[in-house]
Amino acid sequence: MLVWLGAIAAVYFAPGARTGLRELAHSSLPDAGASSALLLTLPRLAAATGIGLAAWGIGRAMLRLPAARAVRSAPGLETFLTATGLGLGILTVVALALSPLGLLRSAALIAVVGVGVMLALAQLVRARRRPLPRPARDPLGAALLVLIAIGAAFALIAALAPEVEYDAVWYHLDFPQRYLAAGSLVDDRCEYVSLYPMGAELLFAYGLAFGSPVVAKLVGFGFWVLFVLAAYELASRAGGRRAALAAAAVAALTPTALWEGTTAYVDLAVAVFLTLSLGWVLRFAERGGTAPLVLAGLFGGFALAVKTLALIGLAPLAAVLLLSERGAPLRRRIGHAALFGAAALLPAAPWLLRAQLEGGNPVFPSLYGVFGADADRWSERAAEGLERSLDRWGHGDGIGGLLSLPWDLTMHAASFAGSLGVLYLMLVPPAFTRRLPRPALLCGAFALLYVLLWASPPSSQQLRFLLPVVPVLALWAGLGLERARELAERLHPRLGTAVAVFVVAVLGLTLPPFTGLHDREGEQTLVHVLRGAPVDVVTGAEGERAYLERRIPAYAAARALSRRAAPGERAVGLTDPFTDLYAGVRLIPDYSACIPGAGAQPGDRRSELEALGRMGVRWLLIEPGLRREQGTLGITRRAPPAGSVRKLYDDGRAVLYRLLPAG
Repeated sequence: MLVWLGAIAAVYFAPGARTGLRELAHSSLPDAGASSALLLTLPRLAAATGIGLAAWGIGRAMLRLPAARAVRSAPGLETFLTATGLGLGILTVVALALSPLGLLRSAALIAVVGVGVMLALAQLVRARRRPLPRPARDPLGAALLVLIAIGAAFALIAALAPEVEYDAVWYHLDFPQRYLAAGSLVDDRCEYVSLYPMGAELLFAYGLAFGSPVVAKLVGFGFWVLFVLAAYELASRAGGRRAALAAAAVAALTPTALWEGTTAYVDLAVAVFLTLSLGWVLRFAERGGTAPLVLAGLFGGFALAVKTLALIGLAPLAAVLLLSERGAPLRRRIGHAALFGAAALLPAAPWLLRAQLEGGNPVFPSLYGVFGADADRWSERAAEGLERSLDRWGHGDGIGGLLSLPWDLTMHAASFAGSLGVLYLMLVPPAFTRRLPRPALLCGAFALLYVLLWASPPSSQQLRFLLPVVPVLALWAGLGLERARELAERLHPRLGTAVAVFVVAVLGLTLPPFTGLHDREGEQTLVHVLRGAPVDVVTGAEGERAYLERRIPAYAAARALSRRAAPGERAVGLTDPFTDLYAGVRLIPDYSACIPGAGAQPGDRRSELEALGRMGVRWLLIEPGLRREQGTLGITRRAPPAGSVRKLYDDGRAVLYRLLPAG
């Protein structure tokens, strides 16, 4: 068994060993000089903790209703996760309900959090004090807990830094910022993401209501904590405490999952809600009853209210539901699946209906070939461009690609824009050397069907979209570690300990300081992974502005635009990443379908300028280095025509132009 584990680890780490060790050797300890800046983190941590406490308090109060009697009998961790997940979903529903009233404002959201905190405190006062169990002496368990704590420290420090990640700066934080300014949801017809489900963004709005994007990032960190706990709880059903702790550690330190815990992305939220849904499907399989089925559906619906990609999780969940009732009449099983689907539609229906009414497609802009879309909002050309953008991720098609997927996801992770690490390939196969418990098999059915849909042509093979199956893979990895130790101990009693030590060592190499070792296909080719921790900016040794200018090339130009633009003016941007969160005005991406819709002839710079003028665009924000590579419009691929613009800012990284009146 050690030969198998060692061989996989050697093949995995060998290509990146030289560059990874060089990167580690040249890294320096951060300067924690201006530690007074740490005082800023205290109110931000308190605000994020308040949001989490409010979610638990609201969810726990709902579980005290008579209809939830069967749910309250669940084990402690399962009840905690259920209450917190339910409360988070209710917070999104409350924020959405405030929108038609024009009350989606910071004061209202803070008041909602205050009510939730009071409910939580009341629950804690009434709670029975139970003595904590004394942990058994377990060196492996202690080592795994230490690694989880170290990973949490890296993620928390990164979450306390200003937001710099692409989608978060583009729309995950910009749209909720706009919502709070308008008091309601806003629809930007020039941004196709405008009609996405925004359940997680409404949770980020609670963070923004406390005055800082960092609080919203800490909400994302909270989802990482729930993700780890959900992986532990799922694995505990099939493998016991020790396998569950291994599963939690593997899930926690999965490189892309750890990175997601540092930013205001939404994939961890989808993963948490789908994992909770899977857990209640399993509970329904054990006990039956309506309450577990409705809860499973609601959690699936909360996931769908975060991202339409959750559809590829709801279908496998429904299939597992059907499989779990062996021997039951088909009519009864279909009825249960229908109840599950109806419960899932409740939280998601407002978002699907909004997309249908505003865009002519309930999952706009996805499945354009099936549903189409309003002609003034989307087009065949726009759909093809988006599909090309999504199709650049992945590695292999057809049956051969599916069969090689476990190897490719591990050894060619850069092609999938993320990293699972090597432990799944090492530990999952040993789990199948004996018969798996029924919960693990049902979880396996969910994971297999999810992966098949994820790998299908309509989907994008980005690794972060696989996070919903990571708790299941971690469950198998935990069982695999136990099985590997058993097989090794048959040869010699101490070999089991050697297996555990080796796995802990490899798990330690997944921590952020060693990310360079995972760059198998070239130096820093991996994206969506964490490299170190931005201690300098968190402690104040580096100013937030300097940090943002260093990490976002167009940040300074975007701030210049914010200072110069008049209220209501618009700008067209070609930057990487986008800078919407910091620009202070509406930024229209140069590929937007609304620009040709305004009469622009692609490539004709004069007609493009006239169309932009009709749209109220007065500014161009461009990174010159992206012109030929990524520009779509003629005026962004080449310099604007003479006499059509005035350059007002140029720092060598980005240029800000003011459009001049025609004639």
